[in-house]
Amino acid sequence: MKAKNTFLPLLVVGLLAIAGIFLNTQAQESPAQITMAQRFVKSGPQALGAGVLQVGSIGTLSPAVASATRTEVVAAPASGSIWLQSVIIEKATATTGLVTVSYGTGTNCGTGTTVLLTLGPQTSTSLLPIGTYSLQVQVPAAKALCLTTDAATTSARVVAQ
Repeated sequence: MKAKNTFLPLLVVGLLAIAGIFLNTQAQESPAQITMAQRFVKSGPQALGAGVLQVGSIGTLSPAVASATRTEVVAAPASGSIWLQSVIIEKATATTGLVTVSYGTGTNCGTGTTVLLTLGPQTSTSLLPIGTYSLQVQVPAAKALCLTTDAATTSARVVAQ
């Protein structure tokens, strides 16, 4: 009786498996599928034009604020709302580092001021961590966005659309 050579079939199966890893064998999306996943901006947060194809998220970086005085960083839109995407803490050297995000109307959100959130240290001996805090929060319609920090020792910005 002659022994079968099992090495060759195993080699072929192994080579096909390796080829499958390196070759893109997935079906491509059709144009109809791609179009369904995209949307056109017609209204909503600061509508920048009807019929604009929105395929991602575009935000505007505000000026830096390092002041205990409430400062408007994004003006109230004529229509729609502001989308607060993130708060960026650029500098926080004091253990009392604090950033308050608020909204309202009038000069520097002086009328109907509402605190949206406050970022601060976890303990009285820790610093406010420097970095980006992702939020994705919608500010009520026709309201401006403002920032306040504890003093010049803390600096913050927002990314909003």
